[in-house]
Amino acid sequence: MKKNLQIALSFVLFLCLQFGQAFAQESIYTDDEVHINYNRELYGGFFAHTQGWGLNFVHNYFKTVDKRVNYEIQLNFTHHSKQKKIYNPFFRDAKGYYYGKINSFFVFRGLYGQRKIIGRKLRSKGVEIGYSWSLGPSFGFLKPVYLEVINFDQNVLEVVRYDPDKHDLGNIYGRAGGMNGFGELQFRPGLYLKLGVFIEYSSKRTGISGIEAGMALDAYLEPIEMMADIENQQFYPLLYISIFLGTKFNKY
Repeated sequence: MKKNLQIALSFVLFLCLQFGQAFAQESIYTDDEVHINYNRELYGGFFAHTQGWGLNFVHNYFKTVDKRVNYEIQLNFTHHSKQKKIYNPFFRDAKGYYYGKINSFFVFRGLYGQRKIIGRKLRSKGVEIGYSWSLGPSFGFLKPVYLEVINFDQNVLEVVRYDPDKHDLGNIYGRAGGMNGFGELQFRPGLYLKLGVFIEYSSKRTGISGIEAGMALDAYLEPIEMMADIENQQFYPLLYISIFLGTKFNKY
């Protein structure tokens, strides 16, 4: 996934360099000679990064023709770089699980940022190019992993919290339902910063559709304990790519 994200980021940067000068003119957006002044946008989408994926929703306001102020909400799922799904080899219908993974980690974020347009869309079939930055708190939560474990004495499956000192390849049948463990969440606060470039290419007058790619840093007050017997990270340098859809609103 990391290699694919690097390729995508390079592609977006290349397009910015190619189209930036062509569209960097001092005129407002026109659609078939009709001048439209917008004052805000709503859009959301899906993003993937080098250690997970997530969903976001953005509400931004036009500060000037070329500058917008962003308010963003994210739901993010972060994975440990060393986790690997395995199956119990002694049971054909065993469920997959991540051996050694003791906690899942998900994050809510509230971000403030800005978007700067370096190439405006001058017609409906054109493209808009720019760069953006966002900064804000990360509200992270560790959720214990529960597994289906074989009780050989009673010949039954039991749903229990994973304990690497008691459970191994011989008695783990597979991962239990994802709702297990929500009553035992542990809070992990942090800070998130991202920098990216984007292309918006919707052909609809009020539509928004585009792609963004860039780099980010997710930092926490302490290491995030996702794996047993493996070093866990406190800082997460990331590459990301996102796809977004939405709509524009004018002043009236």
